[in-house]
Amino acid sequence: VNYLEFNLRRPYLQDRRVRQAIAHATNTDFLVKNVWFGFAEKATSPVTNKQIDFHTGKVPQYPYDLKKAESLLDEAGFKRGADGTRFKVTIDWSPSGEMFRQTAEVLKQSLTRIGIPAEIRSQDNPTYLRRVWTDNDFDINIFSASNIADPVFGLQRFYWSKAIQKGVSYSNGSGYNNPAMDKILEAAQIENNPAKRKALYAQMQKLVMTDLPNMGL
Repeated sequence: VNYLEFNLRRPYLQDRRVRQAIAHATNTDFLVKNVWFGFAEKATSPVTNKQIDFHTGKVPQYPYDLKKAESLLDEAGFKRGADGTRFKVTIDWSPSGEMFRQTAEVLKQSLTRIGIPAEIRSQDNPTYLRRVWTDNDFDINIFSASNIADPVFGLQRFYWSKAIQKGVSYSNGSGYNNPAMDKILEAAQIENNPAKRKALYAQMQKLVMTDLPNMGL
């Protein structure tokens, strides 16, 4: 699954309306067609729909809508200045394939349309890993990760507050810390009833898609 991750340590990304605005400005249909040439499927949740034991599509969605994005940014208090801009961001991308750079370029164009100039930064893999998961020196990060066979191993690392560990790559780089999420994840990892466990992960996906510390692309 490809993810767009927000650094919640940044003041302008702490309001979830800003993150939701960026989600509305991200044209995932365009990415599927023009970056992945149809060899991909639009994500509707942080859990891939191939993981049928846990996936749910009954979560908030963010269709491509620049007007909605502008409205959310205005509501969050980031109105356009005299030069037409709201604030600036950096976009870092995983140097493991050109498709991640291309995704960054598409996102940059979309953000410009809603008054958010973006700088794309390119670097080798050691520098990238250190920047995101050790120094936490980023605004938006584009990367991919496997959901693996079970959410405890594949997904909990992105949303559990105890996974905020400097130097641990592909963990909770966003700095997302929500006690309600921790409660859900910790209950799910010890629940033996499959139906109850699936219900817990449905709650997890709904909360992720509301708070948006990251989003599947």
